[in-house]
Amino acid sequence: MYIIKPVLSKTNEKNNNTLIFASYELQKYLGYVIDDDISIIPANAEFKTKPNTVFLMINQNLNISGISDPELDDAIHIDIKDCSGIISGTNARSVLIGVYRYLKELGFAFLRPGKDGEYYPDKFRFKDVNLTEKSSYRHRSVCIEGSVSQENLMDMIDWIPKASMNGYFMQFQIPRVFFDRWYLEETPFREKLELTNEEILLIVSLAEEEIKKRSLMYHSAGHGWTCQVVGIDGTAWEKHEEPEEKYRYRLALVNGERKLWEGIPLNTNLCYSNFEVRNILTDNIISYCKSHPGLSYLHFWLADAFNNNCECENCKGTNISDYYVMMLNELDEKLKKENLDTRIVFLLYFDLLWKPEVEKIKNKDRFVLMFAPITRSYSSSYCTEAKGETKPYEYNKIDLPKDVGENLAYLKEWQKEFDGDSFDFDYHFMWDHYYDFPQYNHAKILSGDIKNLEKIGLDGLVSCQIQRAFLPTSLNMNIMAETLWNKDADFDSVTLKTLEKEFGSEYKFVIDYLSFLSDNGCAKAIREEERISTSENIASLDKSIEKIDCSASFIENQISNSDDNQKTNAWEKLKFFSQLYKEMLLTYKQIAKGNTDVDISHIKKLALENEMRFRDEFDAMYFLHTFYINTVPRLQKQ
Repeated sequence: MYIIKPVLSKTNEKNNNTLIFASYELQKYLGYVIDDDISIIPANAEFKTKPNTVFLMINQNLNISGISDPELDDAIHIDIKDCSGIISGTNARSVLIGVYRYLKELGFAFLRPGKDGEYYPDKFRFKDVNLTEKSSYRHRSVCIEGSVSQENLMDMIDWIPKASMNGYFMQFQIPRVFFDRWYLEETPFREKLELTNEEILLIVSLAEEEIKKRSLMYHSAGHGWTCQVVGIDGTAWEKHEEPEEKYRYRLALVNGERKLWEGIPLNTNLCYSNFEVRNILTDNIISYCKSHPGLSYLHFWLADAFNNNCECENCKGTNISDYYVMMLNELDEKLKKENLDTRIVFLLYFDLLWKPEVEKIKNKDRFVLMFAPITRSYSSSYCTEAKGETKPYEYNKIDLPKDVGENLAYLKEWQKEFDGDSFDFDYHFMWDHYYDFPQYNHAKILSGDIKNLEKIGLDGLVSCQIQRAFLPTSLNMNIMAETLWNKDADFDSVTLKTLEKEFGSEYKFVIDYLSFLSDNGCAKAIREEERISTSENIASLDKSIEKIDCSASFIENQISNSDDNQKTNAWEKLKFFSQLYKEMLLTYKQIAKGNTDVDISHIKKLALENEMRFRDEFDAMYFLHTFYINTVPRLQKQ
């Protein structure tokens, strides 16, 4: 008999629940590969070696440097010999991560969310495992974006600790927009379903239970606080009728008018010099914190637009970051009075990239800096050698930086004012993975970004992204997860390990294939960093199209000759990607040759026909939104 003994506390039910869950996970996966009975027997004593017994326990005093807060910093210690020993971590979440790590050492793999993304060893045998590790970065989270079903959400939360990540970010107080993109989009292949706010909040509450079960770091809100002040629920980037007259004075005065910015509440700033406005805004945040005691991080953001700050006599001329920091300090005082220890995330984004000129953050332990360079280029990675300078702040006349070095210059200026906890909030899997759709070079940029986060003074990454970013392969998401755990993770080693598990013995073909397509996909032109119409780019597009055509029979043979359902699915996914990408390349080629009147309806049809087949790997609706609404119109204007 194999025995799992979670060492439980008499006083901490939350930790106990996660330890028990970790025990059942270890029992479940070992049960897939061994015939012995596996029992779970809770314990409340210190660890003592017993035959065929593994103890799961929290140990905040692991003999490892760099742990400043054991509740926030994940470290694991595994010492199992002859099927007996210990899996421990600095907190309950770390113990769960340690369980999955032990399973990986035994030959299991968790390449993507969902049952089909799990791989079990063909010929299982126990082996001795002895390791002690601390994660390279504190913040290792995924943020909801794209079109999302309840199943997608739950699968992602389940996968996060399996990938050695530690948190989830649910944007908005009511994240309607992401669920509407899935349930409200009617296609020839599925019916639409309209959810009420109550139904969406029920999905959120179920997700929160799953987050709590795993003791994950839970981030919430961000967008929408400014909307509430004028009586509007900010749940999507959509137009709305003007607020009631009684609220108008709270809106920013821009171009002589107090009204919604371009009709969109989420993009509208307020009159922040008005104490009443600031007071209502911060009171709303306090109410939310009191009603959500399970939060690890509450995000407080302003409008999702720039150059639209209030121009009234009291506001104009004052750096918007000064009003922002003023509100952060006011919020901190209210949190203290309520005896709330919620951590508040503030962001460097749009106008807020410019540091405050007068105000200072008073309680640095309360706050976490979030660097959100949404206009950055993904043609190069963060590096300490990147050069750039900040531009003077011009009220409602700023130009946003695009170069990596210039973005980092604004971060460095803020870091002179704030040296507390911080992380990168980045967008690798929002649009750019479609611009370099083969994603091989994209993976290299992502790897370089994460490796250099420590060097630029950031303690991790919260990835603002679609939830289904596993087409054409699972490589990029695994590069992100493994490098966040270990910043020294070797790119080639992770690539080989991931693609061999996913595709089998012909994984080298996949590496060469995607590498070639990435090199010849004109990603810089798709990002508008150069013109697509050059002879060099047209030649590259031709090379990629030819490569896809020449590789089609090889991919088809792998599908026909495979007797492994998971590997068959991987090759079928690569086949679908190749078909879709070829049509995209042909469209780019037409535009490059001057034909802007292109018919791309067949691309929409191809994506939607395959949506349900690859629904766990491919976000068809967000792909189409990016390709139709963003990419093609931009290229046609070049």
